[in-house]
Amino acid sequence: MGNPQIDPSKEPMENKWISYLTTQYNDSMIETYNLALTSSTVDGSLIPHGADLVSQVQETFIPNYGSKKGDVWDPSTTLFASFIGVNDVEISASNVTAAGKWDNIFQSYSNLADQARMAMNLSSTYSDVSVFTFETDVLFNLILDDPSSIKETAQITNTTGSCPAYRKDVSAPDQSDPSCSAPYNQYFWQDGLHPMFTVHQAIAAQVAEGLRG
Repeated sequence: MGNPQIDPSKEPMENKWISYLTTQYNDSMIETYNLALTSSTVDGSLIPHGADLVSQVQETFIPNYGSKKGDVWDPSTTLFASFIGVNDVEISASNVTAAGKWDNIFQSYSNLADQARMAMNLSSTYSDVSVFTFETDVLFNLILDDPSSIKETAQITNTTGSCPAYRKDVSAPDQSDPSCSAPYNQYFWQDGLHPMFTVHQAIAAQVAEGLRG
C-alpha cells in the first residue's frame, strides 16, 4: 500500500493500525509491505490456528525481503514492526493445553527476531538499529478509563462489551443495530479481544508521534 486513500469498502472492519499509519498519520510518502494474515498465532506448532508468524517470517519475509537490505532497506527510513498475540490469548483463554505454552511461545517469538536480524545481517547491538516497544496496554487502559482523553476514541461509549451483530455485515462506521446498545463506532471491543478500528487509529497516531520524536 502507498498513500492513496483507504478503500471505503474496507472501512472500518478490515483496516488496522498499520493501514492508518501508512495512509492517514504519515507526514511523507510511505510504502508498506504488510505480511499479516488473519487469525495468525505466533507459532502454529504450539497453537494451531491457520497461519502463523513463524511461516510469515521464515517462508515470506526472509527469502523475499531479508536478502534485499542493500536494495530496499535504508536504515534511516525503514521501520520493521510486528503486532501479534491476540489470537494466542483468545485460544489460551479456553484451552488449558494452550495456556501452558506461553514460555514456549515467547521463546519462539524471540527466535524469530534473531532469525530476521541474521537475515538482514544485523546484530542485536548494531549501531544503526533502534529497537523500541509500543505498550498497547498503556494506551488501552487510558482509553478504557476515559475514551474522550484520546481524539480518535472520543466517541466511544461502551468499553466493556461487544455486539455480535457488528462482527459481520458492517457497511458504515456509525451503523446501528437494534440488538446493540450503541452504534458500531461507539464500542471499544469488536469481540472479546480485538479492538475496534478507532483504537487502531489511536495506535497509529501514537506510533507516528513516537517516530517523530
